[in-house]
Amino acid sequence: MSKRTTEALAAAKVRGTTRDGRPLKLGNYARIANAKQEATAARAEAVRTAIASTLRLSATAAADDLNRRGITTASGKRWQATQVIRARRRLGLTTIASD
Repeated sequence: MSKRTTEALAAAKVRGTTRDGRPLKLGNYARIANAKQEATAARAEAVRTAIASTLRLSATAAADDLNRRGITTASGKRWQATQVIRARRRLGLTTIASD
């Protein structure tokens, strides 16, 4: 693709249109992504108290604690340290201990 075409497409994207002026459509991907993001936020809020109670622990210890207590992830699986870190960040919780 030529530089001129690439620049024209980039400019059209910024305007929210295609190169010939038609509006861009969100499509299913954007709707699905938004729905997943909302579901993730809702699930994080549902386990807020459990996550908040583990702030004094490292992410690994917090995951172990959540698993011992039988609290599962949104997909019904065991917690991993990375998931704890992401849930804390999503909920705006600060950690006291770190791995």
